[in-house]
Amino acid sequence: MIATARAYARADGYVRLLVTRGDGAMGVDPTRCPSPRIVCIACEIELYPEEKLRAGIDMVTVSVRRPPADVLDPRVKSLNYLNSVMAKREARLRGADEALILNMAGMVAEAAVANVFAFRRGALLTPPATDGALEGITRATVLELASGLGIPARAETLSRMDLISADEVFLTGAGARVVGVRSLDGIAIGARAPGPVTEKVAAEFAAFTRRDGPVFLD
Repeated sequence: MIATARAYARADGYVRLLVTRGDGAMGVDPTRCPSPRIVCIACEIELYPEEKLRAGIDMVTVSVRRPPADVLDPRVKSLNYLNSVMAKREARLRGADEALILNMAGMVAEAAVANVFAFRRGALLTPPATDGALEGITRATVLELASGLGIPARAETLSRMDLISADEVFLTGAGARVVGVRSLDGIAIGARAPGPVTEKVAAEFAAFTRRDGPVFLD
């Protein structure tokens, strides 16, 4: 991965690793493909326009639901993005930037391709994996960095109303990084977006990646 990033030769970019079953017979039997194949992609990525990053994005709650863990465990990072594609498409058709996906119990799972955080009552909260959230690397990093900043942070079940009544809401992801949310279903969240806690976490995350990340450029 580091060799690919160095060959890409950019100070900023997105790297994705794909692990496939490799060459073998057609079908869904993985035992017939004995040698996995790994593909590393380095590229630019822009999930939201720059002006949206400055002003905060708009979300809508979509009709698509996150399948329960006994159907498809959210902790498995796979290329089966159909659920997220359908959610994102619905959000865009409704004029929003991002989709809020609920689980079958009506609780917050995540956004189409990002984890959801809410700052309310002095604590930073994010849905647990048991509610349908991917245990993302950026999510885990933000939880750790928030604690270091003196902000209580934990995984907790959240409802749509918890987000609407929060002081701040933001999304995290490898491509998204830390993105403020200014509205949900047409209702403004907090006094402004991104809010002060979002800005503080985003700045600390940016500093962390520059300070503790591997050296990709010689």
